[in-house]
Amino acid sequence: MKNWGYKSMKQYKNGSGKMKSNLFLIFLLFSFLLKSQNLDDIKVFYYPGGNIASKGFIKNGIPEGFWVNYYENGEIKSQGNRYQNKLDSTWSFFDKDGILSFSIDYEMGVKQGWKITYNKSLIVVRKELYYSDTIKELYAFYNSGKIKKRIFFKEGIKHGNAFEYDTTGVEKLFWSYKDGKSKKIIINRKDELNKKTGKWMKFHNDVLISEVNFLRGKKEGFERNYDLNGDLIEIKEYTKGILIKDFSKIINIQVKKQINERGLITKSGGYTRGGKMHGVHREYDENGLISSSKTYNKGVLLSDGLVMENGNKEGYWTFYYSSGKKKSEGLFKKNIKTGYWYNYFENGLLESEGFYNENGNRDSLWKEYYASGSIYEEINYFDGLYDGLYKAFDDSGRVIIRGTYKDNYEDGDWLYVNGNFSQKGSYNLGQKVGEWRNYYNKKQLIFKGNFENNLPVGEHIYWYNSGKLFRIGKYISGRKSGEWIEYTEGGEVLMITVYSDGLERVLNGYQINPQHEFEDYIEYENTGYR
Repeated sequence: MKNWGYKSMKQYKNGSGKMKSNLFLIFLLFSFLLKSQNLDDIKVFYYPGGNIASKGFIKNGIPEGFWVNYYENGEIKSQGNRYQNKLDSTWSFFDKDGILSFSIDYEMGVKQGWKITYNKSLIVVRKELYYSDTIKELYAFYNSGKIKKRIFFKEGIKHGNAFEYDTTGVEKLFWSYKDGKSKKIIINRKDELNKKTGKWMKFHNDVLISEVNFLRGKKEGFERNYDLNGDLIEIKEYTKGILIKDFSKIINIQVKKQINERGLITKSGGYTRGGKMHGVHREYDENGLISSSKTYNKGVLLSDGLVMENGNKEGYWTFYYSSGKKKSEGLFKKNIKTGYWYNYFENGLLESEGFYNENGNRDSLWKEYYASGSIYEEINYFDGLYDGLYKAFDDSGRVIIRGTYKDNYEDGDWLYVNGNFSQKGSYNLGQKVGEWRNYYNKKQLIFKGNFENNLPVGEHIYWYNSGKLFRIGKYISGRKSGEWIEYTEGGEVLMITVYSDGLERVLNGYQINPQHEFEDYIEYENTGYR
């Protein structure tokens, strides 16, 4: 995606930063257009108070050519060309301070091309592409110029994949639209400990090329990778970041069978070119029915359990590390994990335990352990999604994260503990809401502020670990606004910064130019929504 930075509009601005009309240039322009278009006259309209309301060319009694409209205070309101009295080519629209607000491309009165919207600093914050007055594409931008949102339309209705990005350009929200209906997924998030959590997806030119779930920074479940056409090319299964199975690796093997004097198979299995057992090896009873089976990887026993002729795993299974130590055990039904399962570290201690439902998805309470044997996590699932109470523990058994999930998203009250620091607040489907507080040594308040839809809003206050005031200021829709004051621990004013729309305007009384290329202005670093 092209990084649409800010557009220079100095040609419209005088020293005070306002859009002023240059009467001499406009006169020359009018004179040129009058000669080249054979127009009848320049027509001027006035407000009741005597100020100019609009002026432009008249041809055969109707507006034609270049026209300018004014606010009653004398500032330009809009300007552009008319053809047969209809708006044509690019029209510019200004606010009452004379600052450019947006421009629109027209063709015979119909939007045909780009509508570009600017903020007070003349930075492009929105671009909309129109064809025959119908919107086709929409792009929104941060004040830094980086892409914030991208949506495509079909016949004026949202259609296809749409994305919202964080201030670093990483996709954070993913919508799939069809006939105006949408499915929204919050993606590529990190928790308060800066570890990946939930669904992570990667795209290339709008095409999904990778998707996998994370829990506390580790891959969990199936990872699917796609080529640049969106076709599936590999599937891998992970548990706590450890690759359990790579479904894409296939080795050429030779299948050998042993047959008894009655012509019935007694043994069967595959071998590598080097003669090592590989894949499923079965043994059969006297009636030719499968009695047992084991699975190997280049001579190393991987699992012990019944594999039917159709390839389905059935009954009780045991899996092994390459060392021969037990790795996991539980039931299969029609090739699907079901019932209670146990997973082990190579040292023999329990790594995790929990229940699979009939769909083969984790369900109800699962427990994860440290290699030392102490509890690591307690996770509640519903049909494979995080749902219900969640707890994480340090190796001493102290709770360091506690909260509830709903449909794979944090929801309700959450607590995070990181050493001597802790944080409390609420989520609504993965987005911060309401008041959040940070503490030092459990009791000393060091931060307090409100959030709406994951963005900081209202007054935010920070304190030193000693309890002395450190910083205070206000946010509007995720952007710093107004006066922000920082203090020394002794209570003296250290710095006063004035912000407007997230941009630094005044520092300790001195006017400054915002450094758009270095600042992102929406305060994701305080939200957990990175």
